Amino acid sequence: MQISQLRAFVAAVAAGGMGAGARSLGIAQPTLTRAIQQLEADLGATLLARGPAGMVLTQFGRQLLPHAQRIVRSHGKVHETSLQLAGDGTGEVCVAISAVPRWLLAPRAAVMLWERYPRVRLTLAEAVYPQVLHHFERGSIDFAICPAPIGTDQATLRVEPIPLQSHLAVAMRKDHAKARAKNLGELATCTWIASGPSTGLGLPEMFHAHGLDAPDCPLQCESVECALRFVADTDMLTLAPRLLIERGAQEGKLAPPLLGGLGGTVQICMLTPEERVLTPAAAFFRAALLRTAEERAS
Repeated sequence: MQISQLRAFVAAVAAGGMGAGARSLGIAQPTLTRAIQQLEADLGATLLARGPAGMVLTQFGRQLLPHAQRIVRSHGKVHETSLQLAGDGTGEVCVAISAVPRWLLAPRAAVMLWERYPRVRLTLAEAVYPQVLHHFERGSIDFAICPAPIGTDQATLRVEPIPLQSHLAVAMRKDHAKARAKNLGELATCTWIASGPSTGLGLPEMFHAHGLDAPDCPLQCESVECALRFVADTDMLTLAPRLLIERGAQEGKLAPPLLGGLGGTVQICMLTPEERVLTPAAAFFRAALLRTAEERAS
C-alpha cells in the first residue's frame, strides 16, 4: 500500500468520480484508476462500485475512507512542516471555531498568521463539540476552539481553557410581545430553539434551576447564528451569546439581550487530539488566538 494509492482513493471520493478526482490531482484518469485498482488488490477488497447514480463506496470503502483521509492529510502535513521550517510560508491551517471566538479572536489572529506565513491558506469551519470529533476523525482540522465539552474522554483529547467566556442571554426578535419580561417564568410558554450543541447551551438546566420544566424545542440549530436568524423572523426564542445578540440589536433585527444574568457563561477551550502534532503555521495561529484572548482579558 502506497500513499499515492490512498491519495487517489480519497481524491476520487471527494470529487465524486474518477475523472474529476484525477483532475484535482493533476494526473491522467488511467493513472488514478490504476492506483485505486492496485490499492484494492493490496487490500483484497473492492472500495468503489458503480451504482445508478454513478460511483458509490462499498461498505469496506466507507470504513476505510476516514482512515485514508487522515493518513493522506498527515502525509501532507509532514511536507508542509518541512517547507515551513525551511522558510517557505506555504500550506494550510484548518480550524473548527465557534461563533464567539470567531468574532473576537480570529480576525486579529489571522492577520498575525499572514504576517508570519503570507502564503498559508486559512480555513475556519463552523463547528462545536461533539461535531468536531468527526473532523478530528477524518483529519480535516488541526484543532478546535469552542465551548468546553461535557463528558470528554481526556485520554484522547486535550481540553485547554483559554481566558475567554461566552456570556449567555435570551434572544428574541425586535418588538417581541415578551420583550419586557422580568423573569423566566414569563417566557416558559414561548416556543424555544435549542442552539449550539445538543444540550442547547444549557437551556434545560436554566429552566430547571428556576423550578420550571424545560421547554420542548421543535428546532435544533447546531449553529447559534442560524438560530438567531430564525429568532429574528419569528416569535421563537433562544439562548445565545450576549455578544451576538447585541450585534443583532445594533442591526435592528433583535431585541436587546434579555435576562442576561440567568443564562450563565460558557467557557471557551482549545481542543486538540493527544497525538496531534501541529505544523509550524498551525501552532503559530493557535498561539495567536491565545495571545489575542489574553490581551482582551488583561
